Amino acid sequence: MTDLTKINGLIDKYFFYGFIIFIPSLVLGPAIPDFIIITSSLLFLIFKVKSFELKKYKNYLIFFLTFYFLIIISSLLSDYLLWSLKSSLFYLRFFLYFLVICYLVENYAFIFKYLFLTTFFTFVLLLIDTLFQFTFKFNLIGFPVKENVHRIASFFNDEYILGSYILRIFPIILFCVSLFKLHKKYENLLIFLIFFISGLIIILSGDRTPLFLFIIYLFLYFLISDNKKNISIIFLSFIIVFSSIIFINSDIKKRVVDQTIIELGLSNKKPGYFFEKKGLFFFSPHHEKLYNTSLNIFNDNKYFGVGPNNFRHSCENLKYKAKSINHYNCYNHPHNLFIQILAECGIFVFLLLLLFYLYLIKYYFTFLKSYLKNLNNFDLSSIVLIISALVNLFPFVPSGNFFNNNLSMFNFLCIALFFSYLKNQNIINKN
Repeated sequence: MTDLTKINGLIDKYFFYGFIIFIPSLVLGPAIPDFIIITSSLLFLIFKVKSFELKKYKNYLIFFLTFYFLIIISSLLSDYLLWSLKSSLFYLRFFLYFLVICYLVENYAFIFKYLFLTTFFTFVLLLIDTLFQFTFKFNLIGFPVKENVHRIASFFNDEYILGSYILRIFPIILFCVSLFKLHKKYENLLIFLIFFISGLIIILSGDRTPLFLFIIYLFLYFLISDNKKNISIIFLSFIIVFSSIIFINSDIKKRVVDQTIIELGLSNKKPGYFFEKKGLFFFSPHHEKLYNTSLNIFNDNKYFGVGPNNFRHSCENLKYKAKSINHYNCYNHPHNLFIQILAECGIFVFLLLLLFYLYLIKYYFTFLKSYLKNLNNFDLSSIVLIISALVNLFPFVPSGNFFNNNLSMFNFLCIALFFSYLKNQNIINKN
């Protein structure tokens, strides 16, 4: 009997296959994965929730419902109610899909084998396409490299999220590899390849924030790795490849090195747009003004903010604009997850998010402490995902929109895998 024949009923098959194609489908845009989330959540509510042991996940349920209740209040109190409710009201689907993943892990622990296969296939395909587009200036299906952009987008075409996508899927591949209990030699080889390929794609993509976060991930992983020699080789290889690409390709150098130095205010050159302040900038003049505007919005809306996804509307209000004639005051979102939550949802939701992040930090350092004391009660599988969550939610870098579908999907996927693994560790290890 093969694994797949053990899946009971059409609904479970839909959950199973929807989940294992979830990550590859994100390459095609948010429509297919969002459809999977919505339909799976509805089917779970109708047919499975009564037999599902919710008490097992009681603490997660309380935490999320508190978060959900607060963002709904924030929307109801906002000046752009309907627009904001589109983001907050349907946010429930992510927690419901979290329960779907928990259900799958409880009943079909072998799902990680198939998750690995589909995710690794996507990973390798993106590597091939990235190298092809970097070399020939168009990808395997004809998407060209845009002029004067200095970035590779691969199958994402005009959405420059290749680096961000890789940053979020490679820890899931590492997680699956850690579950397989391979011979150490083969496991180390796989880990080396995953890190090396990830770093290479992120460098070629020209995505600066994912590159910085990748280095942080590598460092945090190094601290808890039982094979520091392997990770040191990865880091050295990464530096050599990065330096070589920068030396060979002037476009990537302009984007990753030159533009970063200029926008941080570390060069005498101007960033290419007006900004009256001189000296160092918080990431860039653009970001600094957005953060100032966000804090101005928060000061007037401390408790519940201006409503989820309403920064784009509120920043147009002159009273919220930072006192400057610079036009970089307004955008769709503030480009920082924690600052966005502060401005759009207020102090209560911000403290909830901060509490969750501190929990992740505590878990990591508890693991690190056990590792340094040579205790045997730590599990590398879980820490791979914890580091991913810490990196994805890292508060001191520019980021996407907290309520963006793609970002929310990836964040919840990583968190769902972690918590479902914690609750079902014995079942997974037996399989």
